Amino acid sequence: MLAGRRVNLERSIGVVILVTAVLISSGCHRMRQHLGPQTIAADRMPYNNAVAESWKQQTLLNIVKLRYVETPFFIDVPQIVSGYGLDRTVSTTLGLQAAPNLNIPDDERFLGLFNLNAAYSERPTISYSPQTSSQFVVNLATPLPPIAVLSLIESGYATDTALQLSLQSLNGFRNKTASDGVFRPADPEFLWAIDVLERARDSGEFGIQIVRDNRSSESANIQIGDNVSDPQLAADLLQLKEMLGLESDAQSIEVEYGDTPTRPNQIAMKTRPIYLVLRDLSPFVEVPAEHIAEGRAMPFDTSGEENPPILVQCGCERPADCFTAVCYRDYWFWIDQGHLESKRTFNYLLVMLALADTGPKQAQPTVTIQAN
Repeated sequence: MLAGRRVNLERSIGVVILVTAVLISSGCHRMRQHLGPQTIAADRMPYNNAVAESWKQQTLLNIVKLRYVETPFFIDVPQIVSGYGLDRTVSTTLGLQAAPNLNIPDDERFLGLFNLNAAYSERPTISYSPQTSSQFVVNLATPLPPIAVLSLIESGYATDTALQLSLQSLNGFRNKTASDGVFRPADPEFLWAIDVLERARDSGEFGIQIVRDNRSSESANIQIGDNVSDPQLAADLLQLKEMLGLESDAQSIEVEYGDTPTRPNQIAMKTRPIYLVLRDLSPFVEVPAEHIAEGRAMPFDTSGEENPPILVQCGCERPADCFTAVCYRDYWFWIDQGHLESKRTFNYLLVMLALADTGPKQAQPTVTIQAN
């Protein structure tokens, strides 16, 4: 009789040990499944979207701040380090019930207790680097190189949007500008020249040639076709050459930075620094009427602009669906998802911000925040 009870007791202990081993093994297996390579699929896209959205918001905020005559400011996210941990504790208690009922058989008085605890943690560490160095000021104030703008067009970006954003003037014909509360529309000749170049690009009659010499310096030429099949485009290109002071049979036209050309068959492109690119977009930011009346924001009149490059709306609440939005001075400013011209301009603007960052990376003050 006692031998049978002892066998049952040993069987119970064996079950406890077996169950404990299975729990530990299962926990370790699940931990191996989740951590490591599996975290790439889980984290890469969310971090990508979060960083991209924060750049859009930061850029929009700086355009809005310039409408309020405040200094633009950027903070980089140079590093994201995400750490994971999975802590498991398993405890097993074996013993006999201290029950007052002495009639309970020994094998039924056996007691097995399981205690399984699991704690999962994610500890991302994100570094923020404010752009406050002298190089940041240089990047804001240095005009974009014409060759960089033309390379952007050559890579497939729309000619009209790229040139209207980046150029201050073309052979002396001026682009739209905004300064001290005064919005000056672009010269009609400037807009017409951009339109002709865009149509020539669409028809394959306009191209960019990047020339590199043995001294590692670069220059750019605009190539215009000499056998244009469209009669209207051919006539417009001939008129464009005359307006820009080019020879009628010129096909390869040198481009240089400046207000006016210094040699025959040359186009002078005066490009903008990124600060002016942002500033000249600020008149298209809607602001509350009381902020204009109180002198908080610049009073620009852009009613004569038929096709604004960007339209930033303003309201007290954040819209449910928008391209990007930012809260500033207790108001929400956003770009509507349905305004394609604004979205296209904004996307090109993000590329131009990267083009403007040409200096060497220097050590910056860094704030590191443990996210949890």
